[in-house]
Amino acid sequence: MKRILSSFRVRCVLAFFIILSLRVAWCRLIPSDDPEGSNLLVNVVFALILTGMYAVADYIVTKKVKRHKKANQR
Repeated sequence: MKRILSSFRVRCVLAFFIILSLRVAWCRLIPSDDPEGSNLLVNVVFALILTGMYAVADYIVTKKVKRHKKANQR
């Protein structure tokens, strides 16, 4: 049985919620005149973009590690 956190989808969902909560906390703790700081849609889009970047980076790293393992086995 695989670990629960080893699933790619679970890691992406966790990354999304962590990024979203950090973004909301940052905007709440450091108030500014910028109205986008309290906008939920802006925070969700920001978290989605960063989560997408995380997913692409994770895919590239995983692909390189698998390729490196195959090359060493030969």
